[in-house]
Amino acid sequence: MEWDDPDASHQDSHQGRHEEGRYRRIEVITARRRRRNWTPAEKARIVAESAEPGANISAVARRWGINRGLLSVWRRHVGLVQAKAAAETTPALQFVPVTIGGRGAAARA
Repeated sequence: MEWDDPDASHQDSHQGRHEEGRYRRIEVITARRRRRNWTPAEKARIVAESAEPGANISAVARRWGINRGLLSVWRRHVGLVQAKAAAETTPALQFVPVTIGGRGAAARA
């Protein structure tokens, strides 16, 4: 009877989720993941690439294997993000026509 074997129902439901009772994929983690230490030259190269006109920041981050957020932090540290935000919020300069009158124009007004 299934009530006598507590693992029987678990095995049945477990086998239903996998093909023929076997796992489809097994991932073995052998070591602790280490952080990569980027040199200042590497950081500068990556940030410069992300600053090129028309560059997609996410695509640059993927190409170098880093998180987009980390690249954004690096860009903020060198002032790219602040400069861009200031340029977007500053209104464009406009020329205004000015007419300069002679001495007679001041007397007529």
